[in-house]
This record gives sequence, structure tokens and C-alpha cells, in this order.
Amino acid sequence: MIHLAEMFGANPDYLVDVHTEITKLDEQGFAHRPRLRGFQLARMDYEFKAVESGTLYSNSLTVGTERFLGSIVNPLIRALAFDEARGRAWIKHNIEEVGNFEAFLPQLHAAEASPMQIATGKVIDGKVVLEGGAWPHPRGYSCGCTIARR
Repeated sequence: MIHLAEMFGANPDYLVDVHTEITKLDEQGFAHRPRLRGFQLARMDYEFKAVESGTLYSNSLTVGTERFLGSIVNPLIRALAFDEARGRAWIKHNIEEVGNFEAFLPQLHAAEASPMQIATGKVIDGKVVLEGGAWPHPRGYSCGCTIARR
């Protein structure tokens, strides 16, 4: 479980402050399940695929629940917590984040492949702590781009 806090478009109305469970993390991608007050109300899935020109990155956000209360809860989530405007802000946010990958991933990859690493990490009290190096990169970091509603 990690704590995720970010704000789409520097708009306080679009503050995300959730705990999320990492359910997959490998070379093909990763997945996490954000929770609000203990309830999983969204899924985020990221996929990395080797293509001729490099790596294809795709991201999917599913808002809502498939559980039996979905028919009641999902319209409330869309009306109160994740309306179309917030969805568009999320897509823009992800495009901006992913657009920053090229500013630091090649150097990060080169450092990972070399004997000298930029940073080392360890888990302390259930939290990942990075030591040394420059992470997050000063120009930004991470994420991608479709929304599925239930």
C-alpha cells in the first residue's frame, strides 16, 4: 500500500489523496487499486509493450465498482467525485506526466544499466525510501490515458 497525493492542473478541486494497493509490478506493467476510506472505487492499469520504435505505454482508469451496490454507488461517484470535467483533467494530467518521460527515462535507464546507480531504495516501516541521486526528476515524473466507467 502506498500513499498517492497529486493535484490535476494545480486545481485544488482535483486533489487526489488516497492510499493505493500495488497489485502488479513487472516488466509488462503495473496495476494499483486506489482506496478511499478503505473502499476500492477505482482501478488503474498500466501496460508497457516493446515496439519497433521503443516502448508503447498505455494506461487505463476504471472508476466505479462491479460489486452489487455498483448500480447505486457508481452514479454517485460520477456525480460527486469523478465527473466528466475531472476525467478530462486526469487525462490532461497523464499526458503531461508521460510527456516528461523522455526528459529523464533515458538517463535513468543508462544509469540502471551501468555499475553506478542514481539511487538505491529500501522499505522502511512499509514505505519505499529512495536514497541518493535525483528522484523524482526535477522536471517531473510518471503516468497515461483512458477512462472506463461502470
